[in-house]
Amino acid sequence: MFQLTAPLEPAFLPVVFAQGLVATLFFGWLPLYLPEVFPTAVRATGSGLAMNTGRFATAVGVLVAGAIFSVLGGSYPMVGSFGALIYALGMIAVWWAPETDKRTLED
Repeated sequence: MFQLTAPLEPAFLPVVFAQGLVATLFFGWLPLYLPEVFPTAVRATGSGLAMNTGRFATAVGVLVAGAIFSVLGGSYPMVGSFGALIYALGMIAVWWAPETDKRTLED
């Protein structure tokens, strides 16, 4: 996406809108799925720890974004492409997520 459109091109805003829509899709299923992964006794702790680990990783990403920008030669398309890797990693990692469909509440 970032390699194909420039910010001043007319196609940029619809593409960014689509990217924002896809990027926010996890807000619906993640808070519902995470508590099911943990046993009842530690459900809130596990869910909170998992959600806040992602927030911590985001904060670290913001802090190193300037360094990444300079390492990639100040290229916004390259920085955007580099940042998109986290979504690709997430799509791969979801295949190893545990299935919670047939589990009982106590598990």
